[in-house]
Amino acid sequence: WGHGGMSAVPGLGSGSIARASKRPDIIKESPLMRVLGACGGFYTSDAFRKICKIADTYGDGSLHVHTTNSNIEICGFKDDDGLENATRELNKIGYDVGSAGDAIRNIPDCIGSARCENALIDAMGLRYFMMMRYIDDIQYPRFPYKIKTKISGCPNECSKAQLHADVGIIGVFRDAPKVGQKDLKEWVDKGGDIEDVCKNCPSDALSWDGARLMIDKDACMHCMYCINRVPAIRPGDERGVAITIGGKMKGKYGPMKGKVLVPFIKAIPPDYKELIEVYDRIVEVYDE
Repeated sequence: WGHGGMSAVPGLGSGSIARASKRPDIIKESPLMRVLGACGGFYTSDAFRKICKIADTYGDGSLHVHTTNSNIEICGFKDDDGLENATRELNKIGYDVGSAGDAIRNIPDCIGSARCENALIDAMGLRYFMMMRYIDDIQYPRFPYKIKTKISGCPNECSKAQLHADVGIIGVFRDAPKVGQKDLKEWVDKGGDIEDVCKNCPSDALSWDGARLMIDKDACMHCMYCINRVPAIRPGDERGVAITIGGKMKGKYGPMKGKVLVPFIKAIPPDYKELIEVYDRIVEVYDE
């Protein structure tokens, strides 16, 4: 496929894309529509059946689920009337279109505290807030180039925010991990190898004297290694987010891991004031 431009349907904003074919002898084009995905990737079976029915009615019946930006793409539209009618049907069941062109793209998140005990922030709540706040910039492109933002609830980075996103928002903690010494002793008695965990700590922050585990707060990198290995070790209580800039998997200089711009900032609902102030400044500088 090659980029065939945007389908300009009045009132729809972005989200409708005219995919041009590089093999017109097989198929001339395949316009598609990007449906903004649900928080955490959670869909009811009823909602998904309705999306499939819309794809059958107005497209060629095929879906792309999930894209790298956690959209659903309904493929194979035949005309602009189909794009408009499909959008209206999606709106009726609580979904909208967007995330194409030089816009703030759909903001993917991890499943956060809905399913993950390691979540340090409410990733789904933050994602919903940001989608509502920036919905105009998601649906009506106005920037020099697209802006991809991703949210991960902890440094395990299931959303690949640092690897894939222009702006990565990652849940972090900055005090020492908490150790349940009694639970740890039971885990060791059942065969847990705490000495191996200490040996493989990347910053040598762990020490075990046979009865208690000590963590050097100044040496700890907060990398989640011991937390992932040992059920009795949990993240600390001083929680917020780190912001990374410039992650991408392809481009002029090849794959680039995002650099940490802000190592720690609070992410407090309902308005996430400190985080949004930083995000807005990043976007303003980029836009200029």
